[in-house]
Amino acid sequence: MPDAHAGPDTGAAPDPTRCPLCGADNACGLVSGAGTCWCVAVRIPDTVLAQIPPALRDVVCVCPRCAAGRAGTPA
Repeated sequence: MPDAHAGPDTGAAPDPTRCPLCGADNACGLVSGAGTCWCVAVRIPDTVLAQIPPALRDVVCVCPRCAAGRAGTPA
């Protein structure tokens, strides 16, 4: 993933290791050098994808928690 965002609407420089929705570690396999990312094996709900800033869509990994629609809930 070439671009990411440090957190929601922070204006901070992009960080490819952070979820663009909550700012948590996104566990991106491409960034870590694994060759593929966990996100290719799951379906992320359209309601979650719609929350990603337009400029970062299709280039940003959300974290597994946000991808499951559970951001902000206890682990």
